[in-house]
Amino acid sequence: MAPAPFKPIIESASMTMCPVRPDDFVFIHGNVLGGTFGKTEVETTARRLIEFFQLRCCWCEFTIDELGRFYKLKGWDPNAMFFGLMGAWYDDGGMGGWALPQHTYLCVDGHGKYCITDKFIDQCARNIKKKAA
Repeated sequence: MAPAPFKPIIESASMTMCPVRPDDFVFIHGNVLGGTFGKTEVETTARRLIEFFQLRCCWCEFTIDELGRFYKLKGWDPNAMFFGLMGAWYDDGGMGGWALPQHTYLCVDGHGKYCITDKFIDQCARNIKKKAA
């Protein structure tokens, strides 16, 4: 089965294209995106990526080095910064086995710049608490 179409989201602080903003997400007491991806470790990866975008105030493109520096600043293991969001991953829960992401959540261009997709934002926004207006 072919993956569903996706749209890369590349913004800057002065040019936004997505109505859902990084600052719309509120993580209380380190709360993960409970149930949005089906595995806590994947939800933690997604939450950390959103925190990276919150620091940048937009859904901007980034390099592995930029995200790696952010992970190190936070004291997180940068080896897991794409876990479950890009390519197959080993699910050791239940009966174990390999799992594929449901959609394309991250993509990379020919110059080594990564960006999230509309599928990532849609998945994260499914049941997360939003800031009160």
